[in-house]
Amino acid sequence: MIKAIIFDMGGVILMNKAEELFKNVSKHLGVDYNSFEELRGQYYKDMLKGNMSCKEFADIVKHTFKLNVDVLEKWREVYLEVMNVNKELLELADELKKNYKVAIISNMPNMHAEINKERNVFSHFKPAFISCEIGLIKPQKEIFDLMLEKLKLKAEECIFIDDRENHLDVPKEMGFKVIHYTGNNNLMEQLKQLEILF
Repeated sequence: MIKAIIFDMGGVILMNKAEELFKNVSKHLGVDYNSFEELRGQYYKDMLKGNMSCKEFADIVKHTFKLNVDVLEKWREVYLEVMNVNKELLELADELKKNYKVAIISNMPNMHAEINKERNVFSHFKPAFISCEIGLIKPQKEIFDLMLEKLKLKAEECIFIDDRENHLDVPKEMGFKVIHYTGNNNLMEQLKQLEILF
């Protein structure tokens, strides 16, 4: 019997993925996207694990591309512009909370986490596992183990929803029911099939 529903953030609860965000950040900074992505690729895992702050990476970007702008502030502005909250899913989360535990597992660097705390996004979910705060990232098995421990549930009692298929393999092997998110309508349909929604 399903007792918990666990959501991903970027591309699910938030309308866009990190790639879309950073495409816009590089554009606003006037920096070549491929060069920016190459640099981000070197440090992003450290940011997601909380070993490096967004401020530290912003300083590296500023130095590497010899920029005269406040990179962190520009990044923050673009984040607020691009990473809109999927309000329909927040309403769904609140509705589901009447009968289920509703949680989040998200790969997210510190500034993104801070912005979403300010926007009260995490308050709809309990617990909210944010990678930069716990030092683990999807698809590491440990992050899912930790969630099960926190929820005091077995994998078979949980649904995990993510827009990235490569993040679904590990929980699926562990026994979670998984849903590949491709849009709100499709998600609602799949939750109906699982008799979570009627």
